[in-house]
Amino acid sequence: PRRRFSEAERQRHAGLTLVMRTMTSVKPFIEQIHRQAPGGEHAFQRLAELNQQIAVKGCYPWLEVDYSRLLFSQGKLPGAILPNAFSNGKGELQFTWGGIQGRGSEDNDRVFVLAYCSELNHWLYSLNCAERKDCEFRLRLEAFRDEFVHGWMGLCSADGKRVSNVNYCGEIFML
Repeated sequence: PRRRFSEAERQRHAGLTLVMRTMTSVKPFIEQIHRQAPGGEHAFQRLAELNQQIAVKGCYPWLEVDYSRLLFSQGKLPGAILPNAFSNGKGELQFTWGGIQGRGSEDNDRVFVLAYCSELNHWLYSLNCAERKDCEFRLRLEAFRDEFVHGWMGLCSADGKRVSNVNYCGEIFML
């Protein structure tokens, strides 16, 4: 006889499936960020399982992703101070942040950013797009004009061995 799954097992499986579907397009991005970091070879699976626990809301079968809680990187490198993102009216998502954030931070820590348009089901991301000391970066998003996008940013040490937790910068309407 076939084993029946409990409601909790169905909830967990459906949540993990939803997260995996959401994150699959950025798997190469996640693997690249964590490539040299400790435990990096399992980063995608580890983050998918963590996101299933923290970023899925609702009850099976009515589950949805809470984009503000998604993690694409997790580590001990200090994150950016007051990360922010906004549409600058030129088809660009402009990311801004404060400078050095204490012990373990370096001017040359590398910034990475992600943008997701759920309406178009499309991701754009950029690795090594700026350094911590730059305090701003513009991601060209002409394809997302007149749409809402979710934005995230994080940091990676120059040698690639440490990463920060990613910061959610909000849902932004692209002008």
